[in-house]
Amino acid sequence: MSEYDLRQYRLMLECIRLPISDTNLLLKVVDRLQALLSVLEEKDREWLSKFTTQWWILEEIYASRDSISMDENSINNINKACHEITELIEIKIRELSNCSKQ
Repeated sequence: MSEYDLRQYRLMLECIRLPISDTNLLLKVVDRLQALLSVLEEKDREWLSKFTTQWWILEEIYASRDSISMDENSINNINKACHEITELIEIKIRELSNCSKQ
């Protein structure tokens, strides 16, 4: 795996750690994650499936919004999805970091 991909995963991690307090920020995170995902040079299908499942939760919450603010249920679902995405990204970063050390 490349240093380029490692850089993209680190940018994803930076993005997903933003506090999402309203739908405008949610849209920025969703769009940024999608853009970073699309430019990866190498894509692990299993990882990608897990990532997109969680990303899709964020996308659906944004798409179903009825105002800029979000209800408690949406915020909880966002937090869960962001936690899962964070863990997936951290796994990839560790894998790539280990590969680059060898």
